[in-house]
Amino acid sequence: MASINGSSRRIIFGLDMNTEKLIALARKSINSESKNIHVSILTHKNKIIAIGKNDYNKTTSAFVDFYRETHNRIHSEADCIKKARYYRYLNKCTLWNFRFARSNSGLLLSMPCKGCMKLIELFELRSVYFSTPYGVSKL
Repeated sequence: MASINGSSRRIIFGLDMNTEKLIALARKSINSESKNIHVSILTHKNKIIAIGKNDYNKTTSAFVDFYRETHNRIHSEADCIKKARYYRYLNKCTLWNFRFARSNSGLLLSMPCKGCMKLIELFELRSVYFSTPYGVSKL
């Protein structure tokens, strides 16, 4: 697998089969009429724990109160972590974050925002990958 090492990120050009399967699953979970073009998948030991999508109609809960201060919707990362927050091994999970172009479903940049990074740090996720127009990058 070819890769480029940056300061704190690594862009992976030759995606492995598991990554390709996750991208295909994320692409299937959105529909063409939806605004939900961001999808997050939480995995542990090659098993899917939760799938989250951007949601523009979620009600406020204690889980996302601090997050709502700067956002009028719930991002896919927050939705995914919320669904899996009671999972025993959450700190050993990997978060995969994808954003798709509406026109051709190609990958776009989907780096977590500051609010999502707070959640990722709070729940001590082991690793985070996000899509770029060139493939997938690791935080």
